[in-house]
Amino acid sequence: MDWTGLDITVLNCTGLDWCGNWTGLDWTGLDWTGLDWTGRDRTGLDWTGLDCTEFYWTGLDWTGLDWTGLDWTKLERTGLDKPGLDWTGLDSTGLEWTGLQWSGLGWTGVDWSGLNCTILHWTGLY
Repeated sequence: MDWTGLDITVLNCTGLDWCGNWTGLDWTGLDWTGLDWTGRDRTGLDWTGLDCTEFYWTGLDWTGLDWTGLDWTKLERTGLDKPGLDWTGLDSTGLEWTGLQWSGLGWTGVDWSGLNCTILHWTGLY
């Protein structure tokens, strides 16, 4: 899985629907206020059942994220500076993914148009 060609056009961050494009996952109903990832409560998330080779998003509290357990070859985002990414300090306002500016994303009606896509593809994120 490399996000290339993943079409997230219908994601408007109020009732997200990933159309089953993430190995069958359906994110419908995620509204970014009290996210319900099938029992995942945003602190100590366990993605074991999500076909992500038993990734654990332990300690993700959405302020000072720590993705150190995710190596992304098993899904690796080496384009974001480091393998075993440490997203410490990303507080969901003004996030920057090495050039991809998440400024102004308020997690309600998110506008990703600044990422040079209208039909949003995460092209180049590996």
